[in-house]
Amino acid sequence: MNLVKVAAANGWQVLEENEQWKNRLEISGSSGNRYIVAQHKKNGQWSCACLGFRRHRHCKHLDAMLPTLLKLETSKQQIEESA
Repeated sequence: MNLVKVAAANGWQVLEENEQWKNRLEISGSSGNRYIVAQHKKNGQWSCACLGFRRHRHCKHLDAMLPTLLKLETSKQQIEESA
């Protein structure tokens, strides 16, 4: 499974990478606000544009998404290692 399929199945929109971020996704929060979740290219850390993450470096959006995203990342690494 790839990021595009996972995003479509979860109602997330895949955005283009930029100089600093990869795996960029636009998501809807519980209040209907839209946020960008992305993975930093250099250190691999995930980030969210919501106020909670900016204040506390932690948020419910990433809590909900990370298990799926990390499973996808693990699958991708296993495929690369077996190639």
